[in-house]
Amino acid sequence: MRRLAFHRVHWPSGKFAVMQTVEVDFCGYYRLHYSLKEETPATEWVGGVCMLLPDGIMPQAGDTIAALQHKVCVSELHDAALRVWKAVGMPVDSSIYVPVRKWSRVV
Repeated sequence: MRRLAFHRVHWPSGKFAVMQTVEVDFCGYYRLHYSLKEETPATEWVGGVCMLLPDGIMPQAGDTIAALQHKVCVSELHDAALRVWKAVGMPVDSSIYVPVRKWSRVV
């Protein structure tokens, strides 16, 4: 299990949270998240903005968070395995409508 800390985390449902630790399993799939309140052992600070997306969705340069949220069918998410994608170079206070220059899968 890996613990990754981010400034901001977005879900396909439109929900987001700030200063979060995201746990992923050994296969790289999202398991849970919780508020980052203090330094915890074995937590990797990634920082920036990330988005959790179903396995079949691969964001491209220029995609916005809002467009990706619109692309995912929320009704099918209850069984979906989510991956963690980092919005490389996106300032943490940016709007979800700002195109992301580059996306990188974190695990």
